[in-house]
Amino acid sequence: MQLGLPVDGQPVSGMLRSWSKFHQRDIWEWCHELLGEVPPGHIGTTKYNIKLKWLRTRLQQMPLDLDDNGLMQYARSYILYLLGGVLLPDKANNTVHVRYLPLLADFDAIGTYSWGSAVLCWLYRSMCLATDYSVECMAGCHTLLMSWIYYRLPFWAPDVTTAFSFPLATRWAGKKKERMTMLSSTYLGTVYAWIIYKSTR
Repeated sequence: MQLGLPVDGQPVSGMLRSWSKFHQRDIWEWCHELLGEVPPGHIGTTKYNIKLKWLRTRLQQMPLDLDDNGLMQYARSYILYLLGGVLLPDKANNTVHVRYLPLLADFDAIGTYSWGSAVLCWLYRSMCLATDYSVECMAGCHTLLMSWIYYRLPFWAPDVTTAFSFPLATRWAGKKKERMTMLSSTYLGTVYAWIIYKSTR
């Protein structure tokens, strides 16, 4: 509803280590087969993250005369970029783990996974970890979190005149809300009186 992702289907799961033992093949050989290329310096190493910058640069240089297999490789690169940059980001939000690659191997099966459940679980886990006072950044899909906040607490949402559309997160795309510093009275049965920050300059 919020992001338009399926919540029914196969579970999203994978391995963090022991690739050759579990999949009976080297992960970077698989990466070359599925994406058409391997990030520099990764072959023969234990690096299991791909930089989003590398994926973005590769997508920007996509040739226009690709065959079907090449198109699927670039489509997987784009999906991997979305997973690491929007849907399942880590705190740094600059890399994506290769554990998602096996889920993208069968192109026709990608849509059968419960991506919505995985995004929600990752966000919940990230929010729990962020409650520690020493944590300064939070992983997880912030787009989902903000869309839920705007939908459930409309007095915090940007002013929009368009009707609700699906997925709901698209309704507030590109909208900004003025910063508020104080609420007076209560929400139920009364109206909020907003006091907007005034610039001291």
